[in-house]
Order: sequence, then structure tokens, then C-alpha cells
Amino acid sequence: MKRSLVSCFVFGMFCLFALARSNNTSALRPTTAAPAAANGSVQTLGSAILSIQTESLTPGTYQVTAITRTDGSTIFLGLISVQDPTAQPEREAGDSRNHDDSTHQSRTLISRSELHLPQGLTIADLSRINVSDLRGNHILTATLL
Repeated sequence: MKRSLVSCFVFGMFCLFALARSNNTSALRPTTAAPAAANGSVQTLGSAILSIQTESLTPGTYQVTAITRTDGSTIFLGLISVQDPTAQPEREAGDSRNHDDSTHQSRTLISRSELHLPQGLTIADLSRINVSDLRGNHILTATLL
């Protein structure tokens, strides 16, 4: 932490802004295309890594994109996978898990992924994160403060 404070002193207000933004969490809110109860969160880890957690998405592959603050362009960040471990012969730790939600044995799929931003792009450059199905329909969206 001491190094970050020194960097902020050297570079002025920009670093103070970047320091204040590190390790923030924003809610991923469902769109009208989302499954019932779908939600999640985006946590910034430093200046170039996003940790994305989703809940109640159907199993499948989803694309994650970001909207830039400067010109509103869309940047592809990567793919995340939601898997139902009960449907797989083997379960990989950390990919997804079932969580008992009630005494009726209903289950919520939870997925966690980390995405590294492309070189030259930082969290401070981003205004919005979208999680979309492979047809491009936004399922979850978050505004970064």
C-alpha cells in the first residue's frame, strides 16, 4: 500500500482516483432477457483485473464486454462459463457450484471468473460491464463508478 501512496503523490489526482477505484464492487443487474433471479457482481482487483460472479444463469457460455468512458466503444473482455456440476462427470473446483437455496432442494448455480483487461486498458477507462449470451443479448449489466 505504501508504494501506491507514493505513486499517487508523484502523479497527482489521477492516481488518487485510481487508488479509490481499486477493489470496488458493482452489482450486475438483470435485463429483461435474464432468467428469473439472475444477478451477480463485478469486483475490480487492482487496475486491470475483473472478478465476475454470477448467480442463477442457465448453464452455458457468456461473453463479457465493457463500454469505455472516452468514446463509448465496446471492448470484448472474454468468455465465462456457467456449468451445472451435477450434469458433469467431473467437477472443477472454483468453476461453479450448487448452493442449496431452500428446504425444497432448489439450487442456484453460482459462477466465479477473473478476466484480465487487454494491455493498455485500465478499470478507470470503463463505464459499464455487460454479460451477454452468445447471440449478443445482454443478460446482466453493471455501471462502474
